[in-house]
Amino acid sequence: MRLTKKAMGGLGAYFLMSAMTAVSLPAHADVVGKLKFDEIVAQSSACVVAEVTNIEYGRDEAGIYTLTTFSVSKVAFGDIGDTITVRTAGGRYKQGKISGVSVSSGTPIFFNGRKSMLFLSESTSGGAMEIVGENQGLFALVPSNDNFISMPSSMGGVTSVDVIIDRARSRRAVGNTDDLAQ
Repeated sequence: MRLTKKAMGGLGAYFLMSAMTAVSLPAHADVVGKLKFDEIVAQSSACVVAEVTNIEYGRDEAGIYTLTTFSVSKVAFGDIGDTITVRTAGGRYKQGKISGVSVSSGTPIFFNGRKSMLFLSESTSGGAMEIVGENQGLFALVPSNDNFISMPSSMGGVTSVDVIIDRARSRRAVGNTDDLAQ
């Protein structure tokens, strides 16, 4: 197969844009070890049940990021208002005529209307909160019944939200380091 000059020019422009995009976006290579439930609680300044109400994207010296706003329905612990904003690495971006998505391994992707339990810490970037352990402090509520939360089997599997809130509060109060399932 023979490529014409026009096709070669198009391929060249594609590779140039890809290279410019790759060079302009910082890579995220943070590695977070697997956390037990008690470690997630200990590293958290707040724990809430909340629903995604807004998603915005931005860029700063650290790279592309997503700001997700949640409407809080329950607070297990922490000084939290009716809404919170969570900052995560990666997101959508537009640079001139080029647009794309920056993905960071281990970073959750949120959708409007989705309900979750979030274990949060103060952001190192200021303003917004961060999820403990990248995505380890995030547990989705069961879509058909938001009174239940889907957790790894090592942490109890599908469990009542109120049970998890009680366990988080008790561990926070006494500094218990036993596994959740016990």
